[in-house]
Amino acid sequence: MKHIQYIHYKSYGDIFVEHHTNNNKNLLIILPWQTLPASMFFDFPIYEDDSSIKDELLKNGFDVLFVDPVWYGSSRWMVFPLYTRIHIAEQIEQVIEVYKNGYKKIFLEAFCSTCHVPMLVAERVKIDGIVLLSPVTISMKMCNDITKKYLQEKKENRNPEFSYMKVQFDEFCVKRLSEITDALI
Repeated sequence: MKHIQYIHYKSYGDIFVEHHTNNNKNLLIILPWQTLPASMFFDFPIYEDDSSIKDELLKNGFDVLFVDPVWYGSSRWMVFPLYTRIHIAEQIEQVIEVYKNGYKKIFLEAFCSTCHVPMLVAERVKIDGIVLLSPVTISMKMCNDITKKYLQEKKENRNPEFSYMKVQFDEFCVKRLSEITDALI
């Protein structure tokens, strides 16, 4: 079942919320991806039966909220004079306040330039988990070359310490959040 709601945010405008429910006990709140609404990625039919990731989440115990904060997707109006991740976090806090009573656990998902938001929210509101996704920006040729080299070295059991891609939270905070994303705003 799908419900659409607008939640007013200060004097700035209205947050768009698309609630998909299967009467599950857990809720996954999905934020926009950079400037694109999350529904573009999670509600796109990718499986043979024309179902989406959202449909799989619903079947596996999670209701889903697609949230477009003010200035994103289907929201209304825009925030001036300076729009920060804190504004978005405040909006997600409002959304949680509206929906929290119906759920045992609440999780937040963010991608790219909205990755800060769940961490800001978690400082002020109880949530049960955060899923952060972030793009890797390398050319396809480079990716293919790295993959071939990695698979060859793995097959030959060479260079086990070499890391082609690394995941470190501190580096993520410095490189992705500080140097790239904040520079965009």
